[in-house]
Amino acid sequence: MVVDANAYGRAKPNLDDLEHMARRLHGIGKQTWVPEPVAWEWAEHLGTDWRTLMTAQSDLRKNLRRGRVPMTEPLYEDEAGVIDAFMTAIQAIDHVRVISVTPHSALEGLKDQVLQRPPGKRKEKVKTGGSDAAWLRDVILAANGAVDRLLFLTEDRDITRACEAWGMPTPRTRTRLQLRSTLFDVTVDDERATRAVVRYLLERLPIDLNSGWSGETDGFDIGSTSGLDRAIEAADDLDDTRVYGADITRLTVLVGVDNVAIDTTGDDEPSYPGHLGEARHDQVSATVYFLGDAEATVNRLYLGGDPETMTDEIAGVFIRTELLFHLVDGVITEVSAEDDAQVSLPDNFYDRETDAVDELREALECVPGLIIPDDFGLNTRNGIHRLTIEGHDVDLTLSWVPSDYGRFTLDLSRAGHDFDSVEISCQYDATAWAGGKDGYLMRAPYYMTVENGELLPESPLWSIPAWIIGKLDWTAPATPRVHPVTGVSGVVDQ
Repeated sequence: MVVDANAYGRAKPNLDDLEHMARRLHGIGKQTWVPEPVAWEWAEHLGTDWRTLMTAQSDLRKNLRRGRVPMTEPLYEDEAGVIDAFMTAIQAIDHVRVISVTPHSALEGLKDQVLQRPPGKRKEKVKTGGSDAAWLRDVILAANGAVDRLLFLTEDRDITRACEAWGMPTPRTRTRLQLRSTLFDVTVDDERATRAVVRYLLERLPIDLNSGWSGETDGFDIGSTSGLDRAIEAADDLDDTRVYGADITRLTVLVGVDNVAIDTTGDDEPSYPGHLGEARHDQVSATVYFLGDAEATVNRLYLGGDPETMTDEIAGVFIRTELLFHLVDGVITEVSAEDDAQVSLPDNFYDRETDAVDELREALECVPGLIIPDDFGLNTRNGIHRLTIEGHDVDLTLSWVPSDYGRFTLDLSRAGHDFDSVEISCQYDATAWAGGKDGYLMRAPYYMTVENGELLPESPLWSIPAWIIGKLDWTAPATPRVHPVTGVSGVVDQ
């Protein structure tokens, strides 16, 4: 946010308010900029006020001296001392950056004023506009030319006119009275909270959980994963396997978020119009599902040999954890674990194809907003399900050929046009059967595999919701959708 000289009216500063505003903006990850010529203009006005005050007090001070009433000398000798004191004070405010004026911008601003190039103008027959033209160039330069990344706090349209004259996009401008409603009056509901959680996690993945020898981590806690040892032992084909220690080392993929709940803990009203008030704090609890990497110290006893201790690296570990997200003015600032995490090594084998479909439904239910119809399964007419995703302008079509139920295609579409797809299949493993026609199954014979697309071969089932989440836009406002009729596949126009 860039503060114009007239932000506080008549080019007078309010450093207490500026400091509070900068602290609030810093809390939501935004910067506060004051162009150097703006600070100069404020300083010059304060110098004039000081001179006016000294002149007004002159006769009164003389009267007190004649009465031999001790009077302290003025703190400043002249207006220059007042200006220096103000410039020192504004540069000492935390989270306020004074954007220095450059010689090139100063020269171009002077040309704008003298030659009356836009945005130079006349005010009561006096040429003006050079200062604004200079600092606006430096602010745009500091933003790498991205005017759309700036918000100007101003009381007039001079900045808008300058950008229009230079052929730049119309800048976003607000007055102090509009600032709170624009940036800080954030109502965190389930939809907004879910989007904030998903966006926060996607921006940070992969997340390192293993501090190693350096002691450095990404500062993320998912809770205790004590069940990982037993999960690794249970998944090992060898009976004589002992796990002496195991840890989740990295979170790699977000596969779901649900059970979002919100607790608002404070939002003080502003003390006067234009004041931002205090920060609003929300606590959002959610169940979050990840795929991750693990590391285990394992002792195995191989037939005919001695026990051997080794370190195993395991990919595709499934993690379910209860997390608490702390939000300040709608922005996540901290994450903590509310309980121990549940971990497992997904078993990619199924007794029947229908078992794979049941687990696919459970996985899809972890996608925020994805609505699963009541008749989801292999007996759907024409082998097609059209699923809506609440809050997004995207539909998911899950289809399979009735003669080949084991092959699934998932298509993502927007406005009726497909834009991405993946294909998986549930195949039969003939080697699971042993002993001829009178034999038996050594293990579940059906397994899921990736045919094409961006799914993970080591975890095809759980990478499906991860793929869907990764294709959605979690930064955009929620898109209102017509709810599908329950019990019927597809979306019925209402």
